[in-house]
Amino acid sequence: MIRFYRSSFFHKRLYPSLVWEKESNQSIYLTFDDGPTPQVTSWVLDQLKKVEAKATFFCLGKNLNQHPSLANRMLSEGHLLANHTNGHLNGWLCSDTDYLNDIRRCELELKKLGVNNRLFRPPYGRIKRSQIKKLRYKEIIMWNLLSWDFDSRMNISRSLRFMQSATPGSILVFHDDLKSFENLKIMLPKLLQYFCNKGFFLERLDS
Repeated sequence: MIRFYRSSFFHKRLYPSLVWEKESNQSIYLTFDDGPTPQVTSWVLDQLKKVEAKATFFCLGKNLNQHPSLANRMLSEGHLLANHTNGHLNGWLCSDTDYLNDIRRCELELKKLGVNNRLFRPPYGRIKRSQIKKLRYKEIIMWNLLSWDFDSRMNISRSLRFMQSATPGSILVFHDDLKSFENLKIMLPKLLQYFCNKGFFLERLDS
């Protein structure tokens, strides 16, 4: 199986309205998808706190509904919560109506927590042009480095090398779910220490 750790120039040219990286002098942007998940997200928060890092969590509405106290901890520690649909829908495989309704359901869960921002990340990175057009009120966040932490067959050393190639403005993707936890426990502490030693700031996407 071929794993593409870095977003291609082709995809960036094909979808120029999507955000693939940010302009920055010294910041890297860590993002976590699919949570909050009690055991995993709590551990991630502990790791981030050790190095005073901030991150953006693209949350599933159904998980926010089930774990509001964890979501409030994320907010109280200065992290950003954003929309990742309610039920992790693949935009390529559902109608625009169903997709937009699922996004709105997540939006309602975020608003219960007092969160109101424009950030949205499509699950799997899969979204139709028609859906992009209807989501002009959103800032659709993609990435330029994907950790593949969700893949049990992933070569951790190879993934670490790619993630360490991040430059200022890079958006990195991890997952705070049970499927990714074993890989994440190895990768995240090493990467946090690496970036701190290099003098990078680890910031939220709205910083």
